[in-house]
Order: sequence, then C-alpha cells, then structure tokens
Amino acid sequence: GMPASTTAKLLVVLPGSPGREPVLRRLHDEVAPLVVLVPTQFTELCSWARPLCSDWISFESAEDSDEANRRVWHAVSAWVESQASCARELLGCMTYDEWGIEMCAFLCEKLKLPGTPVSTIRQIRNKVVFRDVCAAAGIPAPRYCTVHNVQDLEAALTKEWTWPLILKPAQGAGSYYIRKVETPEELREVFPPMHEDFSTQGKFPATDVAAGWCLEEFFEGDEVDVDGWAEWGKAGWLLVSDNKAATSSSCCETGGTYPSQLPAHIVQALERLTAQVVQALPGLHSTFHFEAKVDVATGAMMPIELNCRTGGAECPSCVEACSGVSLPVAAADLALGRAPTRPEQLTK
Repeated sequence: GMPASTTAKLLVVLPGSPGREPVLRRLHDEVAPLVVLVPTQFTELCSWARPLCSDWISFESAEDSDEANRRVWHAVSAWVESQASCARELLGCMTYDEWGIEMCAFLCEKLKLPGTPVSTIRQIRNKVVFRDVCAAAGIPAPRYCTVHNVQDLEAALTKEWTWPLILKPAQGAGSYYIRKVETPEELREVFPPMHEDFSTQGKFPATDVAAGWCLEEFFEGDEVDVDGWAEWGKAGWLLVSDNKAATSSSCCETGGTYPSQLPAHIVQALERLTAQVVQALPGLHSTFHFEAKVDVATGAMMPIELNCRTGGAECPSCVEACSGVSLPVAAADLALGRAPTRPEQLTK
C-alpha cells in the first residue's frame, strides 16, 4: 500500500511507449507519487504518462554516456533543489527500460538511493564481461571472444571452435541482431552487412556500438527464463519458466510456460544457478530477467544473459497470474528500500 509519508516520491527513468501505461498506472495507484525522467526527443512518445505523474523532468540526451549522465544530473539535481522548500523528497529511483538501466544506477549512486552499483550494471550489460564474471566465479560459460571488425573475425576463425556459433552485439540491442552461424563461410558472409547496419550512426547508443560483437559457441538445450529479484546482492524470490509455448493449456501460452514444466530437480538446479550468478554480481538490487539453457538429459546448464529489470512483453502478467507477485511493484519496493512482498505473504 501507499507509504505513510505521501511526500516521498519515486523517480521513474524513461517511462517508454504507451504500452507501458498499465505498469505505470499500477505504480501510481499502489506505490507512491511518481516523477518521470524523459529525454526531450521522447516528449511526444511519453505524453501518455503525464496524467500519472506529479512531476516531469526532461533533459537533452547525448551520444556519449558520461555527457548524458552530466545532463541528467543537472536536470535531476535542479528538480531536487526546487522541491527542498516543500519538503518533498525522492526516496527511490527505478526503470523498466533497458536503455534506462545505467542512468538509473548512476542517479541512485548520486542521490544515495537503494540500487545496483554502476560498476555491476556495466559488468552485466556487456555480454562478454558477463561471461568473464561467470567464468571467474566457476559458473559455466561458453567459449567466446570479442569481434570489432573483419580483421578480428579472421583472427577468431583461426581458433578451435565447436560449431555452430552465435554472433550477437556485446551490449544492448535486444534479439534483433542475434545470428546462429553453421560454418566459417556463413560467418564471413553475414558479419560485414550486420556490422555495417549495427554501426550506422545514431541507430544505437555509441557505447553499445563501441562494445562490438560477442562470438560464442552455441549450447544445445531448452531455453528457460528466471524472473525475480535480488536484494542487496542476494537472490530473493524467483520463478523459473519455460521459453517455449506449452503443449498443455497453462496460464500463458504466448511466449512460454509459467511455471516451468521441467523435472523438479532441473528447476531446483536452475534456481541454484541463478543464486550463484546473483552472488557473482556485487550489490545487485533490483528485479531481474535471467535467461539460461539446460540440457535436460545431462543436467548441464549455461547462463545466457541477465537483465537488471522486469522482463518485457507478457512476462509480468504471467508471473503475477501464477504467483500473485507483481514484478513492477517489487521493483518499486526495492527502489524505495522496502522488502518486496513474497507469494507466501499474499492473502489469497
């Protein structure tokens, strides 16, 4: 329910497109008065959010992430000072948007609010660095390397690989640029046009383009998602689901099956894997969407990636339908320094 003090506010970084309206409305109705942070070029796109927020902070975005952070801090600190006289304060800062994650962490550090350290966010958002972190912690990682250009690609091809391989941007960009390649010839053919398209000025943040590509061995197995939260660096509640549509009727047929229909010992092993991954990421404090693969026959598991935000698409509604847990509300609770409500605490 609403916090005792109604002067406390929650800052939402990048409210996003109109499809996010139900999520923001939920936060508005159940959590706290909202302040939104919006880049000026998205003023129109985000105008749907105006009725749901008590304040609106805008800033000019920049290609360079340090410059963007400077501008964001200028705008947010000016707002904070303007509120000082009426004793309203920000008690939390969150985002459900991939592009807002690093900015949100930066603001939490500057405002001394609960959140994941920026250094940890950077380890997670770069898939190659994430692999290094896993390997260092004794967590499985596929054979992989970074590729920035055709020369790197040729150098990579001189190494021993077990094909097929997966080529994907090292940072950001969702699933659009992910390609599975069966042979060196195919890789040589698809890389130059993909690289050119990905590097096109302004399509993606400059820092994401500069991170280059991750080339790694393909792990054969069932895809699973683990949705939940981490509190101050420890795994909290989590739910394993199957990435493929159910054969039987279940709560959500669209993108996956909630909860997972895999054997109980496999689900428990995936829960342990998730806790290990969280443990390897210092100070993780947010909801997360973790993707992994498992070979059910051998029990071998492979982390794919972890996103420090609530999963997109139908994920939150499926999670809530089968557990009663609202991940966006849990994310807001974490941002405000409160323990999220676990399913066993919910009154049925």
